[in-house]
Amino acid sequence: MSITSHTNDIDGEEKESINLLSVSENGSKENNNEHMAAHRRKGSSPSLRISRNSSHGRSLQRKSQTNTHSPSRNRDTDSIGSAGSIMFNIRTPSGGSKYTSPSIASVDVNDEILVGDEREFHDACKSGDIDEVRRFIKSGIDINCRNKHDRVPMHWAAGNGHLDVVKELLDDGAMMDAADKFGMDTLLWGAWFGHAACVRHMMHAGAKFTTKNKHGYTWLHCAVQNNHMSVVNILTEEMQDFDKDIQDESGKTGLHVACKYGRHEIAQRLLELNCKGKIKDNAGNLPLHIAAKHGFYKVIAPLYEADNSLDDTNSDHKTALHLASEAGHSVFCLELLKFDVDVNAETEDEVCPLHLAVINGHPDVATVLIEHNADIDAGNKHNQTPLHFAVTGSNSELTRILVKAGANASVQDARNETSLHLAAENGLGEITELLLLAHSNHNLMDQKGKTPLDVAARGNYVNIVDMIIKAERYYYWRMAMQANNSVVPSGNLSFKPDNHSSTQHLRSLLYRLATKYLKSIEWKQLAFFWGFTDKQLLAIEEQYTGNKSYKEHGHRMLLIWLHGCQISGQNPIKGLYEGLVGIQKIELAETMRAKAAQTEDEKGCSIS
Repeated sequence: MSITSHTNDIDGEEKESINLLSVSENGSKENNNEHMAAHRRKGSSPSLRISRNSSHGRSLQRKSQTNTHSPSRNRDTDSIGSAGSIMFNIRTPSGGSKYTSPSIASVDVNDEILVGDEREFHDACKSGDIDEVRRFIKSGIDINCRNKHDRVPMHWAAGNGHLDVVKELLDDGAMMDAADKFGMDTLLWGAWFGHAACVRHMMHAGAKFTTKNKHGYTWLHCAVQNNHMSVVNILTEEMQDFDKDIQDESGKTGLHVACKYGRHEIAQRLLELNCKGKIKDNAGNLPLHIAAKHGFYKVIAPLYEADNSLDDTNSDHKTALHLASEAGHSVFCLELLKFDVDVNAETEDEVCPLHLAVINGHPDVATVLIEHNADIDAGNKHNQTPLHFAVTGSNSELTRILVKAGANASVQDARNETSLHLAAENGLGEITELLLLAHSNHNLMDQKGKTPLDVAARGNYVNIVDMIIKAERYYYWRMAMQANNSVVPSGNLSFKPDNHSSTQHLRSLLYRLATKYLKSIEWKQLAFFWGFTDKQLLAIEEQYTGNKSYKEHGHRMLLIWLHGCQISGQNPIKGLYEGLVGIQKIELAETMRAKAAQTEDEKGCSIS
């Protein structure tokens, strides 16, 4: 990688590639390295660039200096330069020079400890001006003079791929093992920026190839992270005795790094060189686990070819499929399942990949796992199924996926709660209906002896109470029909409140009946006549709005009854008349029938 000249775009791609050099001095280099990986996936590499547009250059310098001194940015300063722009600051030597003033202005005198010829010497090494380099060397300049980041001229020459300058400096006694404040020596710089010729020459000249920066990165880690195959290939050419599995301070090998940043070609090359795929880092993760966390599925095949095992667990007893499911990488899961990994592998807590996909809200992953025969009703150590977690996560999409795939909505967890209990407890109307349509057993009791209806009533979730009662009455009626070998009418079943215009007139009639005509005891008498249970009425009465609450209770009961009429195909006007007559309200029955008859022909009385 070399410095290239550009005349524009310094605030866009230029600035990004400089910022991509950032790695935390305090040990948190992950975020910027992730951005570097994303940048390369766009098709570019973190090249070192110089713009010839002076106004843009000054803008970039100011931003770089601001980042250097900002406390919030210091955590993201890099292992090769806390202020990336320092690398690009080339000054016009005093006394004139054959090259023009660059676009990036001089570093403020207060921002550097170099002065005079030493600063110009650094600049000559950055730009690769061999004549200037030789002139300064002949003048007797300190060939190892350091800047504020403890970088020597060799850093710039190696980092920018100026092999002739590297050779000149080495011939005159330049230090190769001089490390900057981030522990990056000249060999690491050459490897980081992919200059294989410089790296090879320094190795031949006696560079310490086991040196590490402050994060434990060797030259191999640097080359792998930045996708420099030419540098990695030095392993075969020059470094037969080098420990190919050397680990950084987090325990990661070069293969770990390749898997973390999606360098699948380098990963394959390292495996061809017999790098070990079964070394765990300090967090207990194999390279495959690292790839699973980041979703780089192209490393799966070479790892499988090298070992034929993809079900190994990390320190949390999670397989790669667990980790990919947890992170939401559906393509990685799909590719992994092609190698017949255990789709139902469990952790110590009996958590399977489908649990993690649902817990973390990944419907695409859940679909992939279900299509590959994941146990849809698998319970963890508390017997919580994926459906339990979909409900507690208020995720109607995942609930619908699981229900459609045949999940058992009546499974009870360690507290004897079904998913319907959880939906009722949290007031989840849409999910409640999905579970009711999935035939969740509404009679099961939790460890406190409460049914879902009790839980909804206690939480004052009126709509859910009414939906559960509608479902109870519907399924009771359907069982009776099936017992008599009668045909159950088909149609779109719903337990939600009815807001259709086709039933508006009849609903208005029932509202007037409940609020103007029925007394506090009479709505209950009518309910018992129609087969409502004591428990259902108690659940309705749980809602209290004052002395007139019975009017609202009666209205809700009438709407629940109306829902049953439509489902069963009964005539609601006839049923209402019979019910009122049945509780000895004959005059009221005639009044209601007359009011209903006024617009019956126009409005109809159907519910959908």
